[in-house]
Amino acid sequence: MIYIGRRSIFIRLAAVIAAVLLLACGCKKDTGGQKPDAEPVTGLSVYFFETKEDSDAILITSPEANIMIDTGLYLEAPKLMDSLSEKNVEHLDLLVLTHPDKDHIGGAQSVLNGLTVDRLIMSRATKNSEEQALLNIAMDRKGLEVDIPTENETFEFGDLKIKVYAAWQEDYEKSNDYSVAVLAEYAGRKFFFPGDAEKERVTELLGEYDIGDIDVYKLPHHGRDGKKAEKLLERLKPEYCVVTAAAPGEKMASAIKELGCEVFSTFDGEIRFMVDPETGDIKIENKSETDGGIK
Repeated sequence: MIYIGRRSIFIRLAAVIAAVLLLACGCKKDTGGQKPDAEPVTGLSVYFFETKEDSDAILITSPEANIMIDTGLYLEAPKLMDSLSEKNVEHLDLLVLTHPDKDHIGGAQSVLNGLTVDRLIMSRATKNSEEQALLNIAMDRKGLEVDIPTENETFEFGDLKIKVYAAWQEDYEKSNDYSVAVLAEYAGRKFFFPGDAEKERVTELLGEYDIGDIDVYKLPHHGRDGKKAEKLLERLKPEYCVVTAAAPGEKMASAIKELGCEVFSTFDGEIRFMVDPETGDIKIENKSETDGGIK
């Protein structure tokens, strides 16, 4: 299934109307101490938010859309919301919660309560946890319907293409294997996010032959060791790997080194990958680096 994002049409129309009204009034907007309006978004930015425990929270922004993949831990939610506010993110076109573990849905209640969300995608799995209960309350309050994909789905937001890979089975022994995976494509660059996929789910992803070579790869299950995970790494051949933990497992680290993939850890600070819309060139900003963090 393919879905086309139309948010940009309404944004442009609203901007024109606002400009006309301001000119008619002959007045300048008083910010009243509030932060100024955001600068226009150009190109693609993919943010991996800083975490001090193993958890995933990722934001994708383009001129056409804001997309989140997972929301980290409950205790990290205030910092997550502050980071979103700093980036002037008030609306999400798509929120993907790959699976219901607490280190992936912990901040979801805050995100749903604090932002407008057009579409929510979740896996088949649920958990009897406090985080799940809070998420359910927020969904009910918002009246938000949940999309639980049973087949792969494609979304297009201008030049940004998002493909969601549904889990193949209805039941798995491990909750991590319910993970939906996400592929983002922009200006010839590919980013892949497999959630916490373990052996069974990684085996399925090895069968998704259209994924192809990847530029930026969020390692599955926080970079932990696994023969199937190493095989998927070799298949995808990423240039950059992101581990949402202090470091990948020993065997995974060896496989990454052999491949020549540059590794970034969310324990070291927020990581931002920027893609030029014309050339597809990637720049990296790592807040942990004292030289300003631009590569």
